[in-house]
Amino acid sequence: MGSTETARCQACQAIVNPAWATCAACQKPLIPDWLAEYRRLYALVCDLQPPDPRYAAIHQALDACDRAFRLRDTESFKAAVRHVEAVMAEPSRQPRQAAPEAPPQPGWIVAYRDQHNRLHDGTVSRCEWDGRSGTVQLTNGQSIAIAQVTAVAKTNAAGQVVAAWDVRRHGLDGQRGPR
Repeated sequence: MGSTETARCQACQAIVNPAWATCAACQKPLIPDWLAEYRRLYALVCDLQPPDPRYAAIHQALDACDRAFRLRDTESFKAAVRHVEAVMAEPSRQPRQAAPEAPPQPGWIVAYRDQHNRLHDGTVSRCEWDGRSGTVQLTNGQSIAIAQVTAVAKTNAAGQVVAAWDVRRHGLDGQRGPR
């Protein structure tokens, strides 16, 4: 049995399928949870880089999402979200490249935010780079996009933290200077 994405009706709080046009309980039009949708889109496109041929199309679709949000036009917003999903489903023709910087090493601790913007941490088991994006495998079995990592703590052989840094300012390896 497959899983179906669910949301809550903003009017009556009933559990609904976000693909529905109206709530089955109160019959009012469904208004998307804007913040949750933007977080989901971010998770979908966070590894996209300018050399990727999908980059321009994604930015145009995200601009359409922003316009629809400002106008509270849910139908246009949903259409723009579907366009982002369709473009991201296309295989990238971007050439594979070496990892841009050294990834966190096994045993190090990473902090990251999930699609609901909740902060989590985990111990690195391994990192993978497919030539376009990176993935951090955690010892608890979870896999996260390397772009979701917000901070890194380097540990010694005893597992004690010997250094920690913010990824935005210092990079994944802690070697990049402040921007």
